[in-house]
Amino acid sequence: YSRMIHYPQQCRALLFLAAASLLPQLYAFSTPAASTYNTIQSANSLLDPISGTQQTSVIQQDNKRKSLVVLLPQLGEFDSAEYVEFLTAVQPSLEENDIDLRIIGIGDTTAAANFLKFTNLSSENLYIDPNGELHKELELACGPELSVPDGVSND
Repeated sequence: YSRMIHYPQQCRALLFLAAASLLPQLYAFSTPAASTYNTIQSANSLLDPISGTQQTSVIQQDNKRKSLVVLLPQLGEFDSAEYVEFLTAVQPSLEENDIDLRIIGIGDTTAAANFLKFTNLSSENLYIDPNGELHKELELACGPELSVPDGVSND
């Protein structure tokens, strides 16, 4: 079973609920859902938020559990932190229903450490995407795209 929910622009988050136990049926759904699942599952740009080592799999291949994968823009963004605070508040309910919380945000280990401290999120639930590669593959916003105006020094 797979469900994608697009939230309003101000949240800029994509929630992806995937049940690994129903993986064969996933392909019976729309191509974008299956494609998104495969892109997330095969992402090789994700790192552990503490050690910075490469992580091989976000979604666990356990027939009894599901994964709620949340892609956020920059980890230092207030909306992302506020959103994760809400998710950590319901995490006991997710656990009771055999749902693993997986959060992917753009940033480095320093940003991740600050984010974990600010939101009280466990490092087991967070993955970092240092350059936003997964976000780009999924055609998601990677945060503000600011440029230096003409006539202003870039130094």
